[in-house]
Amino acid sequence: MLKLFIRYVYVGVLSDAINLVCFCALFILIIFSQEISNVIAFFVAVMFSFCFNAILMFKAKETSGREASLPLNVKKTYTHPAYEHQCQSWLQALK
Repeated sequence: MLKLFIRYVYVGVLSDAINLVCFCALFILIIFSQEISNVIAFFVAVMFSFCFNAILMFKAKETSGREASLPLNVKKTYTHPAYEHQCQSWLQALK
C-alpha cells in the first residue's frame, strides 16, 4: 500500500513540475497572457498525469488517442442530442 501511495505522490509531483515549467515557458519566454499560459499548462499537466497514471498505476500497455482526449470530450457528452431532454428539464427547473 505504501508503494502505491509513493507512486501517486511521484506522479503528482511530476505533474506539478510539468505544469510549472510549461506555465513559465509560455508566460516568460513566449509572452502569452497569464490566463492563457495557465490554461494551456493545466491541460498539458492533466494529459501527462492521465497517461502516466494509466501506465504506472494501472499497468496499461498503451493509452489510445480517444482515451487521452477524454477530459476534453466531457462537453460533448452533455450536449449530445440523447441528453437534450435532460438539459431542457434542468433549464425549466432552474426558471
